[in-house]
Formats: sequence, structure tokens, C-alpha cells
Amino acid sequence: MVKTCICAGKFAIDIIKKRTYPKGFVVGKRNKFVEEVFKECIGNTCGNVTTILPYLGVQTFPIAHFDMSEQGLKLTSDLKHYGADIRFVQNTPKGGTTLFECVHKRDKNTGDWIRAYRQFSPGSRFPKRKNLRGRDEASAFLANLDFTPDVYFFDSPESGFRVLAEGLR
Repeated sequence: MVKTCICAGKFAIDIIKKRTYPKGFVVGKRNKFVEEVFKECIGNTCGNVTTILPYLGVQTFPIAHFDMSEQGLKLTSDLKHYGADIRFVQNTPKGGTTLFECVHKRDKNTGDWIRAYRQFSPGSRFPKRKNLRGRDEASAFLANLDFTPDVYFFDSPESGFRVLAEGLR
């Protein structure tokens, strides 16, 4: 019998970039660079767990509300591609999608390779997530759930995720 896991929490599109310096790099100067995207796929803690477990034979059921942006649709597509059952995933205009960017670049003071990180959403410099509300959405989800998972994974202490934990124990 296949084990099942409901997953709720932080999903993001991970964007891994590397800067190259076509005219060389000089410490302390403004150096012209070109950024190349190496990888762009689902990530963050819950995204990683949700997509790794099917590889190990566990059926995952992510709970997520993404927006209708290209990146929000990519999150849903990646979840499905990696084997997650996306029946609890929605793309709606009021959803939220977070992008996590990691840039490998040279430190302007030392020339050493470093990583710079930032989180944002499509069209905004701030991350945007849409989680289940604890006061009504989480209990409605539980009332309509037609199976009990073997495992419930959540990576964020949001009230809706805690209500699900209480209801699934």
C-alpha cells in the first residue's frame, strides 16, 4: 500500500543565477556583468519535500494557492511533473507566488565568489503567499477531506496549518 502525505507550507520558484564578467573583474570597481539563469524550478522547504517524496514512493498532496502569473502556473506544473497529486492546488487571481533568487557573483571588495539572496513576487519586490485561514478555510478543508494521510508535513507555523495538524492527529 502506498504511503500518503499532505504537505502545506512554503513553496517558491527557485531561480539560480551566475554572473559572468566579460571584460574581467577588478576589485573595488563597478564591473559590467551578464547574469545567466542556470535553474528555475520549484523549491523552498515544502516544495522540496513535496517533490522528493514521490521519488521515494510516497504519494504527496500539496495544499497551495498560487497566483495566475507565469511563475504561479510553473509551480503547479512542476508539482505535477514531479509526481504530486495536485487536487488541492489552485491558481487564482488572489493567490500568492513567491520567487527565491540566488545569484552567484563576485564580492566587489574582495573578488571572492559569494551568493546573494532575495525573495519577491511577480510584479512586487515583496514575497506573497496565500495560506489557508485557520478560522474557516482549514476546518472546511478537513470536513471535505475524503481520506486520512499517513503523514502531515508543514513547515510554517501559520494558524491554518496548525488547525490542520490538530484535525489530522
